[in-house]
Amino acid sequence: MSANGRIRPMRPDDVEAVGKLFMQVFRQSEAPPSRALSDYFRLVCFGAPAYGEDVGSIVHEDAEGVVDGAITITPIRFVCGDMVLTGRELANYMADDTKGRKGATDLALTLRARNQDLAFSETARPVSADMVKAMGAVILPIQSLEWTRVFRPCGAVVRLMQRRGGVYARIPAMPLAKLGDLVATRVFKRLDPPREGVVAGPVERDEFVALAPQMVAHYGLRPLWEPAELNWLIDRAAERTRNGPLVLRKVTDGRGTVIGLAAYLGGPGMIANVLNILARKNREVEVIGALLALMDAEGNVAARGTAQPIQLEAMCRIPGMLFRHNAYSYVLSKHAAVVDAARRNDIYMGGLAGEGWSRLVSETF
Repeated sequence: MSANGRIRPMRPDDVEAVGKLFMQVFRQSEAPPSRALSDYFRLVCFGAPAYGEDVGSIVHEDAEGVVDGAITITPIRFVCGDMVLTGRELANYMADDTKGRKGATDLALTLRARNQDLAFSETARPVSADMVKAMGAVILPIQSLEWTRVFRPCGAVVRLMQRRGGVYARIPAMPLAKLGDLVATRVFKRLDPPREGVVAGPVERDEFVALAPQMVAHYGLRPLWEPAELNWLIDRAAERTRNGPLVLRKVTDGRGTVIGLAAYLGGPGMIANVLNILARKNREVEVIGALLALMDAEGNVAARGTAQPIQLEAMCRIPGMLFRHNAYSYVLSKHAAVVDAARRNDIYMGGLAGEGWSRLVSETF
């Protein structure tokens, strides 16, 4: 222990202190973390199949041994060429500003690209993006975009208002919105029907887990998604209930070949939160069109997800598609092949290969 403190791996007995930091930084509250929040940090920080102390979360202790900063990390394995890398998904960067900036600065310096096999984030704020860029990060502009397709405009507006909470959450406006959408959808530009022979529908979980790695095999940097790890991530995503239940879907062509998969949270009257759309190479247009048509038919009022470079052209062909900046995505790595793949946008990350499965992105605990 130095006069300025130290950085060390997070231990299970740090969970309460990290939860308190989370409440201070992200909830602007001095309340102690709930049991549910502490249990969840314990699960996501130490429970992943790829977890090891060397790739896990880190904390900063001050000179008295008090935890005053942390970066929570969930390890997810990726493939780049012949390398299998344990990627460090950087979720929450937090520090107690009342104790000065030493802890925050020391934590940030550990993120230098030369120290990382692979580290990444999908939820960085502008100041964090500037910081990691100075440390060698590749900023991913396309993955920093969120796409939205509205199916029922009145219902979508009501759902967005209800998410704001307060009085909006108590107004029973959805029945009125349904009536409004009977009119609005007659003039609102509709989706084109799926191509002949292309069908989207349910898929068994075992089939989804077996096929998902094939759907990303053409990317230079991609998730490994071995069964134990992908099942763990699906289990975590299924715990996110605010956006509706988790559903798994597949798309087949006229020959019965599975050409695409999807995982999303949604249902009638919901805004579908799309974790992943996966498509075989050059089948993106068919897959995305069929899946959006299915989400519409299931009664979702809208769908939204994170943009992917190879899928962007197919997305732009969808009438009524909207894009907006969400949060910065970036990659840090000491490996030239990883950096090259990121710069060429030859990369698949996000959703079940990122942070989208986490309850921390949508729930307050």
